[in-house]
Amino acid sequence: MSNYSVEGLLQKIPNLTDEELQWDYFNDLKWTQPAASMMALLDKDLALRVVRLALQVDWQLGVRLAGEVKKEYGEEAFSLVDSLEIPVLLKIRLLGKSKSLAAISRLIKLLEHKKSVVRYRAAEVLEEIKSEAAIPGLIKLLQHKNVSIVKKVINLLGKLQAESAIGKLIPFLEHQNLSVRQTAINALLKIESATAITQLIKLLDSEDLSICINAISVLGEIQSQRAIPKLIGLLDSQEDSIIIKSISALGEIKSEVAIPKLIKLLDAENRNVVESAVSALGKIKAQAAIPLLVKLLREGRSWGAASALAEIKSFLGDRSLIKLLQYDDYNVRECAAKALGEAKSSAAILPLIRLLVYASPSRNNCLAAPASEYRFAESALEKIISSATVFSIPPLIKLLEYENHYLRCSAASLLGKTKSELAASKLISLLDDKDEGVRLSAASALGEIKSSAAIPGLIKLFDSEKDDVRVDVLLAILKIKSSAVIPKLISLLEDEDFYVRATAAQALGKIKSSCAIGKLISLLEDEDYYVQATAAQALGKIKSEVAIEKLISLLDSEHPSVRFSAVSALLSIKSESTIPILISLLNSEDSSVLSSVASTLGDIKSELAIPGLIKLLYSEKSDVRESAANALMKIQSETVIVHLIQLLKNREFLQAKNGEYGWNALNALQAVQKHLGYYNYKPASI
Repeated sequence: MSNYSVEGLLQKIPNLTDEELQWDYFNDLKWTQPAASMMALLDKDLALRVVRLALQVDWQLGVRLAGEVKKEYGEEAFSLVDSLEIPVLLKIRLLGKSKSLAAISRLIKLLEHKKSVVRYRAAEVLEEIKSEAAIPGLIKLLQHKNVSIVKKVINLLGKLQAESAIGKLIPFLEHQNLSVRQTAINALLKIESATAITQLIKLLDSEDLSICINAISVLGEIQSQRAIPKLIGLLDSQEDSIIIKSISALGEIKSEVAIPKLIKLLDAENRNVVESAVSALGKIKAQAAIPLLVKLLREGRSWGAASALAEIKSFLGDRSLIKLLQYDDYNVRECAAKALGEAKSSAAILPLIRLLVYASPSRNNCLAAPASEYRFAESALEKIISSATVFSIPPLIKLLEYENHYLRCSAASLLGKTKSELAASKLISLLDDKDEGVRLSAASALGEIKSSAAIPGLIKLFDSEKDDVRVDVLLAILKIKSSAVIPKLISLLEDEDFYVRATAAQALGKIKSSCAIGKLISLLEDEDYYVQATAAQALGKIKSEVAIEKLISLLDSEHPSVRFSAVSALLSIKSESTIPILISLLNSEDSSVLSSVASTLGDIKSELAIPGLIKLLYSEKSDVRESAANALMKIQSETVIVHLIQLLKNREFLQAKNGEYGWNALNALQAVQKHLGYYNYKPASI
């Protein structure tokens, strides 16, 4: 029996009893492939006997073997599958185990089912099968009167990349229903064959505006080079909508041949045409268009020209944008700053800093809000410095010397974005700045840099600041994640401010400081429920078994967030001692708790949890059922198989939710079978 060969099984099968065939051969997963290969060699009576016996061992096995019989009696084999008294959704799942014509024809027929969930599942399985054998049947369904069914079929033909369906799909580009037209476009995009492109190019001559526009969109999205001459010709259309769509398509195709024609359209009267041409020239990276794009921007005729110049990413384009930072019109300056940020031009750092200084409030009115272009310049610098750290640090450090507190705040914040220790010493000195905003910006920047050298200064700042800003300083300290802050954090667990206590607890949890366990446990009795919840989460991250008893007591808290945090902590600890309490939580009415507990019990691989997890397969919440099924997959014991097979024999369970409950159970069963190497437990009577 160790020789798993088709020939050996074929010789033995006539002499084997039903029970021998079922339990010595079919129940062993290693025999599945040889048995499947053998089916086409069997005569009708023997093949049908094998399918019947296999279905008794396992439904999925029976369907697999039914799909391998000779075509002439494939329908009779699948009539045995049809006779199974199981819900249609479950039957769909079983049919997906076969790629035979008999199975596919049944799935295609189910695409016409009155229930949308059945149609959806059937389509989903046909997509998984990916069999070309389904295409003829799907093409026939394109004539169906139900629009939702037609859309489903069109979508499937696209996913199957059915070239033979192109001729039938093209007319749907003219369908009166917009959603159907869009589905047809998407399907043709997926097929993307020479035949489809030829048909689409022909549609560019259509007198129907919407058909022509749809065809242009598809050709642009698939970036068809063959369509370029025709699309360029459409730029002379009398219809602006056709011109705009054609411009967009040429931009997507990145057609350099179209550049001269697109440049001419920059003088068009219709502003939408101009903006479309600007965008396309940017995508094509048309260097020849730079002077005209600059002109459009200066004249205020196209704010999109700045983005196009950034997209071209050339020395000439960047230089032109930098010059525009000094232009009279602030709108032009803002657009140029934004574009230079998008281009991440390191050459623009100093000019943008100059704009920052220019746009900041004057010394005589330092309390006024900065001009909008100040924010544009600051945002552009943020984008640039991430890739040009070395170039940006010296001028930004110099900016810290300005009296204007807006400039010092911005410089500190930007230096933080560099994440460079080169700026740390200067930022540390700012922790003593006279301006509160500057001190906080420096603290935040040092947190971004993660400078351990800043910890003494940050702790000093924390102790000296007012209550309403201490938390901001504390958050900066936390980002550094240094063991040097642990003593300070532990002392803050007794702070008068509940938010400081909670933030310190959160930080100690992230650091996973075992030194803090005792103090954190005491916080589980804090007067503030938010502090209790945060302390519980921290103990879960530290995985403190010492805290288990106290955490269990929080499961009776009147505050949902405290109960949930206690559950999360117990789940994180994953101790053998928590299993009984976790199993008891499977009776919770909170679906998020049920899902989390089920997942953890699966990780622990607790067989004691199997009955409770089986009950969750009855849950009305799909996420709970899936979590329970996944947990059972992880436990991977024969006990799971026994429970699941008994459950799948329960008619009430199978019929629930149109078979969705059975779908989850079948998923779990298949995974455990694969792990154990057999389909079913052997009855005691055999």
